[in-house]
Amino acid sequence: MIADGALASPTSTRSAGLAPALVAVFVVAAAAIHLNWPPPSDVSWLLTVCDRMLAGQRLYADIAETNPPMTIWLYLPLAWLAGKLGVSAETVVVVAMIGVCIASIALADRILDALPSRPGRAAWWIVATFALVAAPVYTFAQKEHFAAAFVLPVLAAVAARAAGGRIPLWTAVAAGLCAGLTVAIKPHFALAIVLPVAAACAAARSLRPALAPECLFGALAFALYTGAALLAHPEFLTDMLPVVSEVYAPYRMPFGTVLATPFLLVCAICLAAWALRTDILRRPLDRTLLAAFVGFFIAYVVQGRGWPYHLMPAMTLAIIGFGLSLARQSAAIGLRSSAAAVLSIAAGLAVAASISVTALERWSGELAYERAAEAALSPLGRGLRIALLSPDLTIGTPLHRMIGATLVNPGPSIWVAGHALGLLHWRPDDPAAARWREIAVLDRAAWLDRAKATRPDVVIAAFTGRDWLAWAREDRETASFLDDYRLFATVAAGGERVRILARADLGAPSTAPEAP
Repeated sequence: MIADGALASPTSTRSAGLAPALVAVFVVAAAAIHLNWPPPSDVSWLLTVCDRMLAGQRLYADIAETNPPMTIWLYLPLAWLAGKLGVSAETVVVVAMIGVCIASIALADRILDALPSRPGRAAWWIVATFALVAAPVYTFAQKEHFAAAFVLPVLAAVAARAAGGRIPLWTAVAAGLCAGLTVAIKPHFALAIVLPVAAACAAARSLRPALAPECLFGALAFALYTGAALLAHPEFLTDMLPVVSEVYAPYRMPFGTVLATPFLLVCAICLAAWALRTDILRRPLDRTLLAAFVGFFIAYVVQGRGWPYHLMPAMTLAIIGFGLSLARQSAAIGLRSSAAAVLSIAAGLAVAASISVTALERWSGELAYERAAEAALSPLGRGLRIALLSPDLTIGTPLHRMIGATLVNPGPSIWVAGHALGLLHWRPDDPAAARWREIAVLDRAAWLDRAKATRPDVVIAAFTGRDWLAWAREDRETASFLDDYRLFATVAAGGERVRILARADLGAPSTAPEAP
């Protein structure tokens, strides 16, 4: 069996020699960045959820979280291990994420041995490691990052079966487990597996690909997870899903906003260059990756949030597909064609530039705010109790972990009121408008009850878009509670504007002027 790009050409020989070094560079670079940056807000919040659960709080009862149990279960053993090792949970998550990516690439590489004309091993490792480890600067260790890693082995198995290859049973079982984990993270990620399997069935004119061991084990793994999740956390159905269905699911960005993400530009560039360099539909691996990309892209659109990390799995597969096609053709022609060379260099630079822009966006946005807020709060010391008056979790997380504080909100923010008021703004004549108004009032009352019970040292109130402190003061009882707090500082950085209120008996007053 001869792998694509594995002929003894100078290009392939150099690639084979460079592969270990490049993989090491990608891993070291990712570790250096993410061990020194705070994690994305969602990851940081999920680590807080895990800390609360390890302290005895109940998920979906004491802790308000919209994600299904698997999202938390991904991080729970890592938070537990961090406590046992005496290191930060953030450190363990970075190391574990890199380990999961490398293990997934290795398993997929082993399965691809059953694929006739498989990608060259060096090319596979370089391209897949870049896409999974180096490229996710903005989205590192998100649950979608785990899904992008877990899906690779099952896609390799589907492609190998479609090409008539036979894979060892143990790899089929492992790929099936990965498939079950992918769907458990978000059920609509099933599209990224169902569509490739359907394409394989169509090509074979048979249902045999759908009955392969990896598919059956994947379905079994998901079924077992579903049963375990319902037994362990019935509150997800009884307490959380009703709220999600009323205010979370209907809260969708305009379609233009959903498409206005730099990650979509990366996908478009990769798909265009990939399609121009190879006959995608005729090659089993290309066809499988493309079908999975479409599945992840549909899932992104269905979610309707427009958040870049939701598109991350699709972008990962687009980068891998383009990268493998580039490696295949460069090995065949040595990039002697000036047109091919220009196309490859332009596409590669565009992808690198787009990824760099998203990294810069985080640095100048979330990180800039977090550093400014950390500096503003530093005179008050560590161990603070913080109550957040904002529907944006990035206002309080990872900030509270960075300064050793406790976030007293039951959830990451007052997202329920934020979604309800947002829906009222966009759809004031909707039949559900009265209910949304009621939900916002109830969420404010819940915030007040929690604040009274915990007596936070600091209240952080955002006034980007809506003045949430003024909204809270619309209720007389909440306004009376907030009268015990005074303005300590105002932070305007990274596109965020917040007021920091401290208890009247805490710290020294700030000389920072009130922002306009």
